[in-house]
Amino acid sequence: MDKKARARTTSEQRALKLVRIAGMYAVAAAVVGAATSAVLTSFFGLLSSSPQDASAGTQTARTGGPPVAVVSVSLQRNGAYQGETFIFQNKLNLTNLQLADLNRSNSELGQSAFYDSWARAHGGVDPGTVIIQLILAGNRSYPVRIVNMNPVGTCTAPLDGTILDSPPAGEDDSALIGFNLDSPDPVAETYSEAQGFGQSYFEAKTVTLQYPQQQVFEIVGVTAHHFCQFRIQLTVLEAHKTVRETIGNGSRPFIVSGGLPLTDYKEVYIGGVMTVQCPGAPGGFIRINARRYKFGVPCSAYVYR
Repeated sequence: MDKKARARTTSEQRALKLVRIAGMYAVAAAVVGAATSAVLTSFFGLLSSSPQDASAGTQTARTGGPPVAVVSVSLQRNGAYQGETFIFQNKLNLTNLQLADLNRSNSELGQSAFYDSWARAHGGVDPGTVIIQLILAGNRSYPVRIVNMNPVGTCTAPLDGTILDSPPAGEDDSALIGFNLDSPDPVAETYSEAQGFGQSYFEAKTVTLQYPQQQVFEIVGVTAHHFCQFRIQLTVLEAHKTVRETIGNGSRPFIVSGGLPLTDYKEVYIGGVMTVQCPGAPGGFIRINARRYKFGVPCSAYVYR
């Protein structure tokens, strides 16, 4: 395993809180180039709940369209899983003035949604875990069954441009459906941040939908050693035939990157509990020399001025 494929320590897998500021110019290039590694093969998670009727007029059942309609696709953030971490493909060249503005905006706005939007707009990738919420609906007047979901995509070495590192304060033991993307043949399993992976899911359960029923699905893709790009392929039984549907993040794939040792990144910013040795540090984040950083050491030894 090469240096860029090493798993990060627990303290290095968290990320810095940051908030969007109006008028800030772009500082990082878009993430996701063509990759050359192995194709993933089993990728989907289900949030356990009963199908609900869709609101009247949201869609019309069609005999010619796909048997399962996509109502919405959205990326989710969970501080217990991801903290406020984002990883970038390229180096973020933030000036001292920009850094001060970001920290000031952080204390004034205090809303992570602004930070999330800013980070994603500048190429930020979820660290270690990507959470995708799908709302699907039956698109036939008769029942159709979702019997499997698989990831279709590629995995390469983790990104090494910039990390914004501010770890969460606690854990979440909610039971979700997770996929170990570091496995050569990942399958849907029960998963929680506190307990890890558990038993297989789709071996014992399928989901039946009939127009206008809806179902909320939660996909939790986990990787420690790769940068993964994928779309989700549904396997649906419609009458006596099998139909496959592919879902992405709009026209793009979903993306997630495992972590690296801090010294492997071109630029490192830390915040939260990682700055406890820095009295008087700004409320958001600080830029550090990762080669000099060690938790517990006075921050004067590694903070760039």
